[in-house]
Amino acid sequence: VVAREPNPSVVLCFGLASCHFLFSLLPSRVPRLQLLCMNPLQGVPDALASMTLLGLSQRLRDGDLVFATNNVTVSLLGYHIGMEAAWKVAPLTLFRGQILKWSQDAEWPPETHAVLVASSFQMQASFTYWAIMSVLRKHLPNMPFAESGKAWSFGSYEAVSKMMDYIAVVYLPEHPYK
Repeated sequence: VVAREPNPSVVLCFGLASCHFLFSLLPSRVPRLQLLCMNPLQGVPDALASMTLLGLSQRLRDGDLVFATNNVTVSLLGYHIGMEAAWKVAPLTLFRGQILKWSQDAEWPPETHAVLVASSFQMQASFTYWAIMSVLRKHLPNMPFAESGKAWSFGSYEAVSKMMDYIAVVYLPEHPYK
């Protein structure tokens, strides 16, 4: 990287293991920015997990910028390196600003009481999905549920406004780390 660009403004890297090795080769004067997605240890061989997590912890102590795609990733990282260190990782919201504006403009009907349960079609065919739905219905017997296996779209005001028809959304991913 530095051979091709001797004075980079910043080096952006995705993931844990690849960033660990890339950043260890960079001169200390080169600013680093790291982005962690989903499960931070995904794709990291077991033999390298401790080394890469220690390297990340050290970079956080040194003030390197590390971002995560969501709070779940930060919590998973906290499980591995401790929450005190993980709170230095800033979660990013990767929604378009227009979505926030649409959601603020949409009316939220006061009679809204239904919970939307969203998942993939594959998840709805699993025993896990039905077990979770059974628990939700048992513990929230007076709460109406609407189930959706369709892909979400926040590409229009109407789609965002429709989501506001629910008092809450429960998302059941096909992977437990999502």
